[in-house]
Amino acid sequence: MYKVIIVDDEPMIRKGIQTVIDWKSFNFEISGSAKNGMEGLELFRKVRPDLMIIDIKMPKMNGLQLLEQIRAENSDVHVLILSGFADFEYAQKAMVYQVDGYLLKPIDEDDLTDCIKKIQNSLFSKKKKQFNFGELENELLRIGDCSEPSEMIVEVFQRSPACQMLFIEFYYQNKKPVQLIYEKEFFKKEIENKEFGYLFWNGHRLTIFLTTPFDGENPIKDMMKRWKPLSSEDYFYMVKSEVFTSYEEMREQYWKSLNLLEYRFYFPENTLIRPFSATSYNQQTNCDDQATLKELTGKLTFSLELGDEKFVQNYLQQLMESFIVREVSENEIKETFLLILSKVLLEFKAPNLDLKDLSQAQATKLHHCLEEMNQKRFLNKVMDLLMPILENIQQQDLDIHIKKMIVIIHNHFHQNIKLESLADLLNYNSAYLGKLFKKYTGEYFNTYLDRTRIEKGKQLLLDGKKVYEVAEEIGYGNVDYFHRKFKKYVGISPTTFKRSKVTETKSG
Repeated sequence: MYKVIIVDDEPMIRKGIQTVIDWKSFNFEISGSAKNGMEGLELFRKVRPDLMIIDIKMPKMNGLQLLEQIRAENSDVHVLILSGFADFEYAQKAMVYQVDGYLLKPIDEDDLTDCIKKIQNSLFSKKKKQFNFGELENELLRIGDCSEPSEMIVEVFQRSPACQMLFIEFYYQNKKPVQLIYEKEFFKKEIENKEFGYLFWNGHRLTIFLTTPFDGENPIKDMMKRWKPLSSEDYFYMVKSEVFTSYEEMREQYWKSLNLLEYRFYFPENTLIRPFSATSYNQQTNCDDQATLKELTGKLTFSLELGDEKFVQNYLQQLMESFIVREVSENEIKETFLLILSKVLLEFKAPNLDLKDLSQAQATKLHHCLEEMNQKRFLNKVMDLLMPILENIQQQDLDIHIKKMIVIIHNHFHQNIKLESLADLLNYNSAYLGKLFKKYTGEYFNTYLDRTRIEKGKQLLLDGKKVYEVAEEIGYGNVDYFHRKFKKYVGISPTTFKRSKVTETKSG
């Protein structure tokens, strides 16, 4: 008998559905009822029904919320939704969750009967297709403990002489119920609906038992191209077993495939992992294979002291590649990187940066580095750890450059100094350098240059120089231009300034 659960907050509706048709005649039995979504979810988990009849509007957890939770845990259970006329919009939303139909209150016997017949046919067809599905899943889960095949496995190979397994591990940035719904429905459509085989979910790993093996890798790649992650941070790794024709071969391929997944660290994400060999990892590396921990730490420290982000990235990548070509294990690689980073964070000498405080603040990030499942993401996390040091070094370099600019202005203000020329000299973008200069001095480059010239001009005027002589000596070739600049910064003309200072001297 197929099991049915009714979830509705109206007692009369719950009772009416149980009596309006002869459930046994359709091979169904009412296995329980609930008055709200929370109770319905508990009952669903306890009974594992074949069909749920759910009201849209309920207290505590409404029908849509209940549906989302159910689909996250079971994409196969059949669902009929109940709604009043005013709930029609909610009913439309519920159709996204793969419901079999909706019924308007009060329930019409004929409408309910038609829906139940369709669901009964679907359940019967599924039962025929997926013979002993649960047994097959159990067989795979305990494959390491069994040396002899069960009758069911023997029957599998009688029906499908050649089989194959795919293993896909998914990694999610933020795991949500709707995401799991999407994954399950996608692969159900790609595999089960096409009668290629069966799906088994174990946490974030999907095992696909193919009774119709894929011809080469292209069908697998095409399938995964159609898979669209809900977040750019989501990714997967896949392993394909060889085709097998017996239980013994199946056991061998099962363990070989799972072992191959352990090499995911060496491969780019969203990839089909092939048998790993260091000789296939063709990157050139300049890192010394026999370098000691002290030498490796010293090289990283030197790279950081240069303050060049690209140089540090290249060194870390070369270090990683030197480990991979020697087939160093993932754990050993991570442990070595961790030791190097720890020594650098504790011993690096950088002005204006307390690395002891920094190392304490970065302890959590170090732990997160170890959790990364591929080398690219691992190295990105390592760079995140080193960025405070790099930024400090780069800031020191910037401070030195700005101080050089100030010295140049004070020594060469009488010449035709331009920001663009200094930017070329220091190898910076002129707009970026101008922003840094203002941040450091509080004034724009040209304003600072003008003030420096005017201060020198005031001194020369008091020394008895004529206005046109002063203009030429401080870098203003045009006397009228000098007049305008002087009045802008001093508030009076050069002549008035000179006269007022002479008067002050005589008065004193």
